[in-house]
Amino acid sequence: MLIHDQMIHNRIIMNFHHEYPVIKVLDAVGAMIDNGQNGTDVVIIDGYDFNRGAIKDIDQIKKFAKEKSVEVWFSDTIYPNSLDEDGIPKNLNPFIHDIKTVLTIKPDGNSLKLSFVKHGAISQESHLCLDAKTLLIC
Repeated sequence: MLIHDQMIHNRIIMNFHHEYPVIKVLDAVGAMIDNGQNGTDVVIIDGYDFNRGAIKDIDQIKKFAKEKSVEVWFSDTIYPNSLDEDGIPKNLNPFIHDIKTVLTIKPDGNSLKLSFVKHGAISQESHLCLDAKTLLIC
């Protein structure tokens, strides 16, 4: 719980409208990091619309991540019949060479099954699952 509590204590949540340009989002996040959030390791972009996204946006985000020495994680919603033959969401296909890891979370009875459908150059099945109610490892 110590790591969880530290993450909750140190997290900052910023909200931006989907129409807001990526470069302005990165400027705002960069200013936050530069002005007091030193030690930032990960930036999570929840709700980025890969269906409307552009390669140039991803290039800007990769450049930002390198300059700030942070990892960038995205969330994506998977809809029925939206996976390709490798299990990767089809809306990620234009960006797949720029994405290091794709982790899917699928309902499986009373648990959520996690699978790495891309991790570097390999695909591997994870034996990790989460309890659907508590999100604790089951």
